[in-house]
Amino acid sequence: MDLGLAGRTFVTTGSSRGLGRAVTDELVAEGANVVIASRDADRAREVATDLGDQAHGVRVDLRDPAAGVELAEEARNRFGALDGALVNHWGPPSGAALEVTDEAVAAALDLGVAAVVRLVRDIGTRLQEGGAMLVVGSVTVREPADALVGSTVSRPGAWAYIKQASRPLGERGVRVNMLLPGAFATERLRELSGGVAGDSAFVRDVPLGRAGRPEEFGRVGAFLLSPMSSYVTGASLVIDGGSSRSL
Repeated sequence: MDLGLAGRTFVTTGSSRGLGRAVTDELVAEGANVVIASRDADRAREVATDLGDQAHGVRVDLRDPAAGVELAEEARNRFGALDGALVNHWGPPSGAALEVTDEAVAAALDLGVAAVVRLVRDIGTRLQEGGAMLVVGSVTVREPADALVGSTVSRPGAWAYIKQASRPLGERGVRVNMLLPGAFATERLRELSGGVAGDSAFVRDVPLGRAGRPEEFGRVGAFLLSPMSSYVTGASLVIDGGSSRSL
C-alpha cells in the first residue's frame, strides 16, 4: 500500500534505535525525508548515513525548551518543508511505587510530560494543514505496571495533553495521536528484563505468545503519520499483542 508519504518531511525524535528507529525506517521506505533527532549525535548521524540522502541526523536534548522550534527550523533548512513529527523519548527507569525517589518522579515528569507538551505545541503550531504528529507513549496509559512507576505516572499526563491539544490543532487541519506499545523486542525491553527479553514477565502474559517486532510498530506509526489516516486524530491506539486487559 502506498501511504502517500513520498516527498514529505518529518522530524523523528528518539529515533536512532528501537521503536523510533522502526517508524523512521518505514517513513524513509515510503519516500519521506526525515530529520533524525537523538541525544547521541554520532548514533543519529550513523543512522542517517545508513538511510541515505532522505535522512539527516542531529543531536537534541528533548528537555531543552528550544528543542521543538530548533527541530522545525532544522527540517525546513535541510529539506525545505515540515509535514509532521514523531515524538519518542527514552523511557524512565524502572522502579516500584513505594521505592521511587523524588528525583526519579521529577525526571519522569520533565521528560515524559513537559518535553512532550513543548514538542507537540511548538512543532504542531508550525505545521500546515494536513500535518500530522504521533507521540509514542506506553500501554501504562491504560494499565499501571508494577515495576514502571515512572512511566505509569508520566505517560497518562502526556496523553491527557495530546487529547486536549488535538482539538485546537484539528481546527488548523493538523492531527495528533498517540501509540501505546506493550512489549517489543528492543534494547529497552532487554534492559527491563535483565537481558532475557524473549522470556520475561513482560512477554509471558501476551496472548500472541511473543514480543512485538519493531517493524510491526513501525508500519502502524507510518500509517498514522500518513494521509491514509486523515480522519484519525485525538486517538490513542494500544499495540501490545493483546496483553492489556483494560476496555
